[in-house]
Amino acid sequence: FQFQELGFDKFIPMIHRILSSKPGTSVIVTNIFNTVRVRLGNFIMNLFYEVINKSF
Repeated sequence: FQFQELGFDKFIPMIHRILSSKPGTSVIVTNIFNTVRVRLGNFIMNLFYEVINKSF
Protein backbone atom coordinates (compact mmCIF):
# COMPACT_ATOMS: atom_id res chain seq x y z
CA PHE A 1 0.00 0.00 0.00
CA GLN A 2 1.68 3.19 -1.19
CA PHE A 3 0.96 6.89 -0.69
CA GLN A 4 1.29 7.31 -4.46
CA GLU A 5 -1.97 5.42 -5.01
CA LEU A 6 -3.85 8.14 -3.14
CA GLY A 7 -1.89 11.02 -4.65
CA PHE A 8 -0.33 11.99 -1.32
CA ASP A 9 3.11 12.19 -2.91
CA LYS A 10 1.90 15.16 -4.97
CA PHE A 11 -0.72 16.69 -2.69
CA ILE A 12 1.21 16.98 0.59
CA PRO A 13 4.46 18.40 -0.86
CA MET A 14 2.44 20.99 -2.80
CA ILE A 15 0.76 22.31 0.37
CA HIS A 16 4.06 22.01 2.22
CA ARG A 17 5.81 24.13 -0.42
CA ILE A 18 3.13 26.82 -0.31
CA LEU A 19 3.20 27.07 3.49
CA SER A 20 6.96 26.84 3.88
CA SER A 21 7.59 29.56 1.29
CA LYS A 22 6.77 32.13 3.99
CA PRO A 23 9.94 32.99 5.93
CA GLY A 24 10.15 31.78 9.52
CA THR A 25 7.41 29.18 9.22
CA SER A 26 9.28 26.53 7.24
CA VAL A 27 10.80 24.73 10.24
CA ILE A 28 7.53 24.66 12.17
CA VAL A 29 5.55 23.63 9.10
CA THR A 30 8.05 20.89 8.26
CA ASN A 31 7.77 19.46 11.77
CA ILE A 32 3.98 19.57 11.69
CA PHE A 33 3.79 18.02 8.24
CA ASN A 34 6.17 15.21 9.15
CA THR A 35 4.04 14.41 12.20
CA VAL A 36 0.78 14.62 10.25
CA ARG A 37 2.15 12.51 7.40
CA VAL A 38 3.24 9.72 9.75
CA ARG A 39 -0.02 9.71 11.73
CA LEU A 40 -2.19 10.00 8.64
CA GLY A 41 -0.20 7.25 6.95
CA ASN A 42 -0.60 4.92 9.92
CA PHE A 43 -4.31 5.71 10.20
CA ILE A 44 -4.98 5.12 6.51
CA MET A 45 -2.97 1.91 6.45
CA ASN A 46 -4.78 0.56 9.52
CA LEU A 47 -8.12 1.45 7.98
CA PHE A 48 -7.08 -0.07 4.66
CA TYR A 49 -6.04 -3.37 6.26
CA GLU A 50 -9.21 -3.56 8.35
CA VAL A 51 -11.36 -3.12 5.26
CA ILE A 52 -9.42 -5.83 3.42
CA ASN A 53 -9.64 -8.23 6.38
CA LYS A 54 -13.41 -7.77 6.66
CA SER A 55 -13.99 -7.98 2.91
CA PHE A 56 -12.26 -11.29 2.27
